[in-house]
Amino acid sequence: MEFFADSIQSNGPCKTDQCRLETSIDGLPDNSPNTIVPNILSAAYAFAGLIAVVIIIASGIKLTISSGSPEKIAAAKRSMIFAVVGLLIVILASAITYFVTKGVNV
Repeated sequence: MEFFADSIQSNGPCKTDQCRLETSIDGLPDNSPNTIVPNILSAAYAFAGLIAVVIIIASGIKLTISSGSPEKIAAAKRSMIFAVVGLLIVILASAITYFVTKGVNV
């Protein structure tokens, strides 16, 4: 509560490192493309990774209940391979985005 009381008594923006946000000149949060684009890409990568994991799990279930049918086994293996390749692409894209944004000091 001491931290909260200090920020109220100062009648201005908080001066400590604990509450400092990246702000623009007018004091509003920085909504520049340098901060928005990496956040959007991170959310997209997380969503795509989640979808890939769900497909991998569903393919495993299909493989388990295929009852030895060669067509069902082949279809389940194919979808699992595509999902694993997709997951690897998402991980690689995320790593590339990380290194590019850190390389240009975003």
